[in-house]
Amino acid sequence: MTIDPSIEANPEVRVWYRLNTYLRYLLFIDNHKTMEFTNEVQEVSQLPHIEGVTFTHLNQRYRTVLKTESLIFSLVIWIGCVILFYFSPDLRTFPFNAMVIFLVIAITGMITWMGFYAWNYKGYAVRQHDILFKTGIFFRSTLIVAFNRVQHAEIQQGPIDRWFGLSSVTLYTAGGSSSDLTIPGLSPEDAAAIKNHIMKKMSSDEEE
Repeated sequence: MTIDPSIEANPEVRVWYRLNTYLRYLLFIDNHKTMEFTNEVQEVSQLPHIEGVTFTHLNQRYRTVLKTESLIFSLVIWIGCVILFYFSPDLRTFPFNAMVIFLVIAITGMITWMGFYAWNYKGYAVRQHDILFKTGIFFRSTLIVAFNRVQHAEIQQGPIDRWFGLSSVTLYTAGGSSSDLTIPGLSPEDAAAIKNHIMKKMSSDEEE
C-alpha cells in the first residue's frame, strides 16, 4: 500500500495512521471469524449412540464379592427376624408369623438374586476423551466423565477388596461429588493402568 508522503513526513501522524490501520485489520479478522461461525441443527438419528460402545466386564473376582455381600446381608436379615420373633411373642401367632416370614423370604430372595446377577450389568469403557461406567439391573444408568473434567484420580482398596485382590478407581470431577465416578472390581494392574492413562490425558490437556 502506498502511504501519503505528508503522513510519512510527520512521525506522530505516521504512528497514528499505522495504529488505525492495524485496528481496522483486527476488526476485519474478528468480523470474518464471526461470519464463519455456524450452529447447524443436528439430526438425532445421525448422532453416535452409546449402544455401539463395547463395555469391559469387571474382574471375575468381583462377581464373587457381590454374591458374598448379598448372602451376608440376607443372613443378617434372617438373624434380625429370629431376634424379632424371640422378643415379640405376638408375632409368633398366625397370620403374623406367616406374613413376616413371607416378607423376609421375598426381600432376602431379591437381594440374593441381585447379588448373583448384578455383575452381568456392570461394565466400563475407556475412550479417547472420556470414560464410561454402566450399572443397574432394573434401573440402568450410564455415567460418562470427560477427562478434561477430572481433577484428581485415586486408587482405593478396602478390606474386602484386599481379601479378593481387587481395587477401585475413583475420579473426582469439577462438578462435585454428585458427578464423581467410582469403578469397582478392578484388578490392581487394570486400576493402575486406567489411572495412569487418565493422568496422562490430564497433563496433555493442561499443556494444550
